[in-house]
Amino acid sequence: MNRIIGGFIYSPGFMLVILFCSFFILASCAGASRRETSLSCQSLKLGERTVLFALPKGNTPDQGWPLVLLLHGRDQKAGSWFGEQPSEDDKQRVFASFALESGLAVLAPESAKIFENGVKSWDYFHPDPKSNADLAFFSVLFDWLKNNDVAKFNPHKVYIAGFSNGGLMASRLGHVVPEKIRAMAVVAGGNANTYQGIETKTPEIKELNTAFPTSYPPVLVIHGEKDPVISVDHGQRYFRDLKNAGIKTDFIMIPEGGHTWFEIVNGRITRWFYETEATPPAPKEKEDMIVLKESDSGRSISLKKGEKFKFNLKGVPTAGYQWKVEEQDKAKLKLVNSESRSLAKPGMVGGSSLFTWEFETLAQGECSLVLKHYRPWEGPEKASDSFSLYLKIVP
Repeated sequence: MNRIIGGFIYSPGFMLVILFCSFFILASCAGASRRETSLSCQSLKLGERTVLFALPKGNTPDQGWPLVLLLHGRDQKAGSWFGEQPSEDDKQRVFASFALESGLAVLAPESAKIFENGVKSWDYFHPDPKSNADLAFFSVLFDWLKNNDVAKFNPHKVYIAGFSNGGLMASRLGHVVPEKIRAMAVVAGGNANTYQGIETKTPEIKELNTAFPTSYPPVLVIHGEKDPVISVDHGQRYFRDLKNAGIKTDFIMIPEGGHTWFEIVNGRITRWFYETEATPPAPKEKEDMIVLKESDSGRSISLKKGEKFKFNLKGVPTAGYQWKVEEQDKAKLKLVNSESRSLAKPGMVGGSSLFTWEFETLAQGECSLVLKHYRPWEGPEKASDSFSLYLKIVP
């Protein structure tokens, strides 16, 4: 069950870093030590940093591949996104695979800051590129994306997906180089300017300037309600501050969710990356009927009590598939009507149908609505598709 409620300053100090970063060593990520669940990728060395990447299938777009930078969490590595660490990281591998299937190239750099006992993390604390090795590294990386012998990337479509410590690093990049980033998804993270968390070795940093640059990229904030490492309060505050600053944002809270990547929002993240304009209000029919589209799946929507909405979903009943409601809070939502009509031409055997669902809100609160497309004898775990909404019902 789910609920939902963006330039570097170059200095002489950078030049040494740039010189060291002038060579690249390409290799395959595959090897005997890799697990069967690993995702095929390539490896390169950018200075002393390991960077893993993979490209979608097919021809390179004229403007180059749109790209998502994957920033791992503390005590993880770039390989976390490619299935090279314990099973928990398979969730991140699934997202990398999902992004590739969505036409996004994926690139995962590795952090270098030693936190403690050899554990590495991103240095999201220090906003000054002159004293932050990670910011120096990313300045070189962004330049490399525009001119390299590996692949053609679109520098105007660079997205970031960051988990935990990597999410905080994403927010720092949003503060420092917003013009380099098209949009971001921050999972189990927060705003680097306000989160001190377990990094208590720098107690002199209480809270930095909470203002956002006007070009700060759109941010999808995702957090588990029961996150024991970075409290959901930090995610909620990040979302609230972004919204108050007039920056496009959305917030997804996973009830009972802990400190992990959530596979259920993979589709919502890739759709967020491809959204370049604010989502227009949903059109209304007579009697204030809100009409949603199939592409609205995963959205968070605010509705008034007593408001009606409907949506259409394509299905294949001739192959035994049916759309069924899997999650519905009947105290807050009422199914008003459901019907279907064949889309097949007259005389044609088989074909798809259009299923129409109409609901009405009953009570104030938050809830989820989830439908799945599956054969009854196979069960919802083998669903071929799903449709979900995260509803906030107000008086």
